[in-house]
Amino acid sequence: MPEGDLKRIEGGVDEADGKLSFNALGMLSWEKPDTRAWAFRFHAKGQQGDVSWTVAPSGLASKTPAGPVRRTLEDTTIRDAAWR
Repeated sequence: MPEGDLKRIEGGVDEADGKLSFNALGMLSWEKPDTRAWAFRFHAKGQQGDVSWTVAPSGLASKTPAGPVRRTLEDTTIRDAAWR
């Protein structure tokens, strides 16, 4: 696979006593390179899901399934290398 086509994103939260209380894994990959659309599949707390990301002028735009008919839409602004 060419460099940069697949990104692994992993995160977790440690409590004050050192125990891991939350752990998540995600894979970000090209969905449609010609349109600059990305697919993000995540796994956390026994659940998984798929999110479509597209590059927007100010950062990223995403769509997340929210039931059989609905979707959650989000715009992420990236400014000065920080997510807003």
